[in-house]
Amino acid sequence: MIIKTVEGLEAPEKAKLVADIFKKFIEVKKVLKTPKHNSKVEFSSRSGYKRSYGYSTLDEVLNQIDIAIKQTGGLSYTFENVNSDSMVGVRVFIFGDSGAWIEFEPFYLPGGRTAQDYGSALTYLRRYCISSVFGIASEEDDDAQSISQKPFRANERQQPRQAPRPQATAPQQPAEDKSKKPLSDDALNMATVTYQNRPELLVILMKQAVDGDKEAQKFIKELEGKDKLLAHEINKRKLYEKVS
Repeated sequence: MIIKTVEGLEAPEKAKLVADIFKKFIEVKKVLKTPKHNSKVEFSSRSGYKRSYGYSTLDEVLNQIDIAIKQTGGLSYTFENVNSDSMVGVRVFIFGDSGAWIEFEPFYLPGGRTAQDYGSALTYLRRYCISSVFGIASEEDDDAQSISQKPFRANERQQPRQAPRPQATAPQQPAEDKSKKPLSDDALNMATVTYQNRPELLVILMKQAVDGDKEAQKFIKELEGKDKLLAHEINKRKLYEKVS
C-alpha cells in the first residue's frame, strides 16, 4: 500500500491530506455492511464428496461499497488492469476528494488461453482485491479446499528450483543488516494489522487507544514481534497525533 498526494505540498499540508483520507476510509468501513452471499459454487472435496459454498458477486460487493461511500462521502475508487508475461493482475486505487490517494499492490492470476478465461480472472481479481481492501468477507469459509489458484503479488511468485551452488572458498562478507535502517513516516503510516478479523491501519488503532478505546488498548498491548516494533516506533514519533 502506497499513500500519495498532489505534488508541491509542504510536509504539514501533506500530513493533513493523509490524515483526511485515513479518516474517510475508516468512516466508510464503519458503515459498510457485509454483502449478501448471492451466488454459489460447487466443488469436490479431497475426501471425494461434493461441497458447495456461497459467495458475493462483484456487483453485490461494489453495491455495498457504493452505498457506504454515499453515506459518508469524500471517497471514490477505481481498478487498473496490469499484465506481466502470461499473468493478469488488478490494482486498486482509493481516492480522497482533498488530493490524496491510496494505491494498493496488484494481485495476479494466470490469464488463461481464451478471452473468457481472461475476463473471468479479471472479475475474480477485482472482487478479491476490493474485498481485501475494505475487509469484506465475500466468501463463506470452505477450509480453503476450493482454492485452485490463489492470487498473489508480483514479488510472491515462486521461482524454479536450481541446483545448489558450490560453497565459495573465499571468506564471505557479512550481509548488510537492513533491519537497522529506520522506516520512513509514510511506511509506518501504511503499516496494517488484522484487528477484529479485518485489516486496519496500525496508526489508526493507536490513535483510538490513546483516545480511550479499551479494545484497541488491549490489542496494542498484546502485539508481538514485528507489529510490536512498529507500534513502538509509531508511538516514539507520535505519528498518531496527526490522525484526526
